Amino acid sequence: MLDLITQLYASGRTVFSFKDIAIISCVTQADLLTKRLYYYCKQGQLKQLRRGLYALNASYDHKELACKIYKPSYISSYTVLTQAGIVFQYHPEINLISYLRRELTIDGQVYKLHKIHSDISTNPKGISIKNNYSIASTERALLDTMYLIPNAYFDNLDPINWDKAYELTEIYSNKSLTRRLDTQYKHYQENL
Repeated sequence: MLDLITQLYASGRTVFSFKDIAIISCVTQADLLTKRLYYYCKQGQLKQLRRGLYALNASYDHKELACKIYKPSYISSYTVLTQAGIVFQYHPEINLISYLRRELTIDGQVYKLHKIHSDISTNPKGISIKNNYSIASTERALLDTMYLIPNAYFDNLDPINWDKAYELTEIYSNKSLTRRLDTQYKHYQENL
């Protein structure tokens, strides 16, 4: 039988919850697993990031951790918009949409959780799973940001697929959000 660390490396993930490790290792006794995890952390084979969350080493994926802190959640807003080139200002924090509002710092990285109604945050449209974490599409991130920050400013709207954005507005059931999207689209058309 493979040892626990080998099993964790074989999973292809870099961050694990206590429950993930229990499932991978098939250890059903919580106290026994807790002792094993303590031992592996003390030996330097695992890194405890926070209570119930572990990484294989210091080069774990921060976005993978972000989606494990509070479930369900997904990466969105300025994190996605900056990557897509829609917002030019650098935002070092990882922004998530969740069922609660929090700001946490873990291992030097800031995680900002933004609260959106659960009917919206749990809707899978415009969200994909990449590299073991959930992330919003550019259009979904744009709408999330406009929903959270009505006066948000965007530097470059070229990457937006406007048909997809309008299709995703049905998730929010919010007429003022649709009007804000209309205004952004009009502004985009004027600057072509």
